[in-house]
Amino acid sequence: MSHHLQWFLILMCSWLIIACSPNPEDVIVVGSKMDTEGAILGYIQLLALEHAGLKVEDRIETGPTLIVRRALLYGEVDGYIEYTGTALVNFMGVHQMRILSNADSAYETIREWDARKNQIIWLHPFSGINNTYTVMMRRTSAEQLNIHTITDFANYLHSGKPLRFGSDHEFAAREDGLIGLAQTYGFYNLPNFQVNQFDAGLMYQTLAQGSIDAAIGYSTDGRIAAFDLITLEDDKHFFPVYNPTPTYRKGTLEKFPEIEKILNTIAGLITAEEIREMNYQHDVKLIRPKILAHDWLRKKNLLSN
Repeated sequence: MSHHLQWFLILMCSWLIIACSPNPEDVIVVGSKMDTEGAILGYIQLLALEHAGLKVEDRIETGPTLIVRRALLYGEVDGYIEYTGTALVNFMGVHQMRILSNADSAYETIREWDARKNQIIWLHPFSGINNTYTVMMRRTSAEQLNIHTITDFANYLHSGKPLRFGSDHEFAAREDGLIGLAQTYGFYNLPNFQVNQFDAGLMYQTLAQGSIDAAIGYSTDGRIAAFDLITLEDDKHFFPVYNPTPTYRKGTLEKFPEIEKILNTIAGLITAEEIREMNYQHDVKLIRPKILAHDWLRKKNLLSN
């Protein structure tokens, strides 16, 4: 069986499981994507709503983007966290960087479109978090070479010295990924820029061990701090903004208007440092997302116990 057919069957089976589960009228079904951050933010929502006295159903880790988005559109979940950049590119087909790289433009564009076209409401974005791509280096190497920005990184490459760069397969092949990054910063096709492709989950440890000199990563990944890596400033604003934002069905918000106030309060409190630490606690210390979410809400005095 081909890899593509296997993936298609997995998606279809997952969707059938979701689609065959009717939702009670008085229950808010909270879903999420399957990644660490999605699960943590999903439980922060779910526990906050439950604490406010609302009945909730836990469908955290519903599936990948395609599955959980369809579940939302078809009413099998009432809400989940989506990222502005992801929605603009994958749902709307937006590729203009003037929209994608500006947090306000990104949010307003997807908010207006989704409400009009799909009756999906984007609440306040968690604007303290931007889970975008980033170029990473070992802290010691970056300090030794005086590299702080991606422009510094490009200038180093133009000196002609060899550099081994790690990327996952998808990012390496995308026009809005490594190809566009290299073109924007002027190091496309330099012979000393050696790209090594890895599974995304191996990137951080491979970089920390010194097998590569720099790599692509996600800016809120807890392993950046765990492995003493640093992120280079995207000084030409190439990468899109990915602010996680609660997206809910319009009918659900009309039935339970308190959802908006509860989640908008959370949006203004959570920071990049906090989600990075929680991601680390899950990925490295193996603490469950629900426990991390409960502890964060308690620290913010949003739970009574």
